[in-house]
Formats: sequence, C-alpha cells, structure tokens
Amino acid sequence: MQIRLINRMKKLLIIIGSIIAVILITIGVVLYLTRGATKAADNFFSLIKSGNVDGAYQSLSQQFKEKTTAEQFNVFVKTYSITDFESVFWNSRTINPSVTELEGSIKTKNSKTIPVKVDLVKEDGQWKILSIDVEGGIPQVKTIPSDSDLVKLVNNSIQLFGQAVKSDDFSIFYSSISQLWQAQTTPQGLREAFQSFIDKKIDITILSNITPVFSEKPAIDADGVLILKGRYYYQGYPPINFQVKYIYEYPNWKLIGIKVSI
Repeated sequence: MQIRLINRMKKLLIIIGSIIAVILITIGVVLYLTRGATKAADNFFSLIKSGNVDGAYQSLSQQFKEKTTAEQFNVFVKTYSITDFESVFWNSRTINPSVTELEGSIKTKNSKTIPVKVDLVKEDGQWKILSIDVEGGIPQVKTIPSDSDLVKLVNNSIQLFGQAVKSDDFSIFYSSISQLWQAQTTPQGLREAFQSFIDKKIDITILSNITPVFSEKPAIDADGVLILKGRYYYQGYPPINFQVKYIYEYPNWKLIGIKVSI
C-alpha cells in the first residue's frame, strides 16, 4: 500500500515537473520572440528620457505618424509627463500574427508608477511602435459634450477672444488655447492675425450674457476635432457668426481655431 502511494506521488511529481518545464519553455520562447520588440520599446523610452522627443517620434510606425502629428505627439508626452520617467518594466508580452503587445509600468523620478501598454509592428524588418496607451493613452474623445457644456465652451472662448481684442493683449487668450495651437503661434502672432478687429475696435465682450445659437449640429471629425458653428444675436446689431474648433487635451477641450465674422 505504501509502495503504491509512493509510486503515485512519483507520477504526480513527474507530471507537475513536466507542466513546469512546458511553462518555462513557453516563457523562454515568448521572451526570445519578443526580444526585438522589447528592445525597440526600451529604445523609444530611452530617447524620451534623454530629451530626444523628435527622435522618439521618428521611431514610431508610419501608421502611428499618419494619425498623429509631431506637435500632437509632443503634447501627448507633456500631458503624461513621460519625460520624467526613470525606468520601464514589462510584465506581460503577447505575440499575435502581426502585432506584439507589451504591458508594464513606467516608474517616474518621483517614484510614481504609471501603467503602460505598447503595440509594435514590423516595418522593413524593424520593430516600430503602433500605439501607446498610458493611463488611457492619447485621449480619443468621441462623445460630444452636453448642450450646456457646449454653450459654456463657446462663451468662454468668445469672451477671452473679445477681451484680447479690446485690451490689445492676446497673452491671456494665448494661455487658454490648446498646446497644439500654442506650438504653432505666439501671442504676438495671434495679435497680428486679428489686427483688423483691433483696428476697427470691434467689441464682442457685449455678448457675455447672450446664448449662442448653433447653425449646424456640433460634430467631431475624423481627426478628433470638435467643430461648432453658429451665431449670436444682439439687439441693434447684425448677427455675429462664429466657428470654433477644439481638440481634447486631457482633461479638457482646448481651442485650436476660431473665426468670427460680423
């Protein structure tokens, strides 16, 4: 009886040992097959850490770059403070027919841990980053805000724009626009663009208590830009038409373009 029990235990240990061996072999194969992708991801974050954001952008896949401009990528890096990271650790690696998925965490210089997921594809024999998901990734907002929030959004932009024209100072207006737009202009550049409003002393701050009427249904286009078109009606004045565009820069919608005509 005791001999039978010992034999059973031996068989069980052999089975367990075989299972462990298979698991270890599988892990080894996964690590071997994903070593190139892991190295590419590590190199990407090393470029970010060294301050070479342009180099990191160039290491992205063509598909990534077609959907995200260099300016938008810079905004993403700043938004999630990736430049402050100290190290990155991968705790999960998944191999699909065309994509390798890495999941792990970023440790920042202030010891904060941020979950990260990176998908990579091969282009011309080299692993390139297809997507990056950091605490939700690059904000992709497809839900249009409520009507009341849209009104607040437009009113705030129109008022800040009106105050900039009235005071002949676009510094506050500049600080309120998206980082993407800021990267393309300056307060002085905005002033020059709207010089005609300043010269004609157009005062649209009178619209502070007026509710805008949208002439078209608010929409978000394929690039994630929220487009609002409409007009203000003020007694004794012709309609004041506007078109404003916003992009989502976590955690708020930020102005990326404005057009006002009277």
